[in-house]
Amino acid sequence: MSTILSQVLHKLLSYAGQENFKAELELAKKKFFNPVGIPGENGETTEIELANFIEWFVFDWKLPGSIKLYEKYLKEESKALDAIEKEYLKSFASYNYSLFQILKLKDRIAKVKEIISGQKFKEVYGLVPALEEKDFILARLINVQGQYFFTDALFYLPRGMAKYYLRRAKLVRKQKLDREKFLEEMKVIAIKSARYPRMKLEEIYK
Repeated sequence: MSTILSQVLHKLLSYAGQENFKAELELAKKKFFNPVGIPGENGETTEIELANFIEWFVFDWKLPGSIKLYEKYLKEESKALDAIEKEYLKSFASYNYSLFQILKLKDRIAKVKEIISGQKFKEVYGLVPALEEKDFILARLINVQGQYFFTDALFYLPRGMAKYYLRRAKLVRKQKLDREKFLEEMKVIAIKSARYPRMKLEEIYK
């Protein structure tokens, strides 16, 4: 992820942690972790799950007045940003949160495919070192002045269920399955696979 994008996200996450958002955070947390349950404080996957939650809170949760947190920050706290940071923040309005597959990867620059639409992105920056080619990730793609970046928080999905992901994505394309329901299902699979590595998810999701 670019240094500027990282700085902007850091400011947003700090803003989200203010006391006046505490009640909204609690409501959002219950929704985000339904039906898998809020992770325990010392769980092995807690850090990853909470990182994904807080980004979702910043980008997707609607505060009173139907305004999203990053929109509220841009409206009320823009004096804390320079011109370039404002440009990055404005680009958040067109982010793409979806299921992606990594097709090629070199020096943390990837060619990826968005599974629902089939659209390919030749150069995407900001992948975490642990990822490999052919991996499936639930991630947030941001286009800043023609350059694509993934934010730091993402969910990894097991490769062994690739046929299931593709089949469900096809239903979304045919408008037989709601996109948000599909992404919610992918999130649940990602969390369950990380929390319960011995669970045979392929026998549950067929």
